[in-house]
Amino acid sequence: MRMTPSTGGAPGTSGGGGIEKAFWCPASDEGLQWQVKYGAPGGLYAMDSDSGYGYDKGELLLDNVNVGFSYGYNDWGTGPVPGDVSEMTGLGGDITYPVPTGPYFPAGSVKRHIELNASRVRVASEMIAIGDNTSAHNWDFNMDPFDSTQAPSKRHRGGCNMLFCDGHVTWYDQKDVATTPTRNGVDPNTGTGSAMRRMWNNDHQPH
Repeated sequence: MRMTPSTGGAPGTSGGGGIEKAFWCPASDEGLQWQVKYGAPGGLYAMDSDSGYGYDKGELLLDNVNVGFSYGYNDWGTGPVPGDVSEMTGLGGDITYPVPTGPYFPAGSVKRHIELNASRVRVASEMIAIGDNTSAHNWDFNMDPFDSTQAPSKRHRGGCNMLFCDGHVTWYDQKDVATTPTRNGVDPNTGTGSAMRRMWNNDHQPH
């Protein structure tokens, strides 16, 4: 995401077309472009407290169920959804800013879902960072090889382009980077094999 806000806008106006275009695959539906819209602060629109994420005040938030995207981020890898950043096998998801509080973040969980340190990625040239996702307006920002609603897409000749942590991009047939069963109950010794699972995990292990 951009690190600083773009030009602001009044409620009811729209913008975008700058750096936001980099987050859209031209082979996907135009409705999956980053929609820069403005409304009254609050609810789905950014308040002052959201500026740390790079939003303008009043800008439409990138809500996980209201905004569609064509690219997804490798959040959890193939390991379990972690309780703390130390357990993450992907690159991290549901990042909180600042340190979270509340019933889902009890005392002692201050490192729960902060950004992953780059040094945790053992083999950058073999770890998926971002790729063409299955766009369903439901957690479109994420990619999960075990969830058919968040899996890498088939929009490019039955496959997807994957950006790796070292910056190179490679095309894959969908079946070579994803499997359709849900995460629960997946046997790590079956499916598309350990080589596929290693590409999703920061420790380069086939979880």
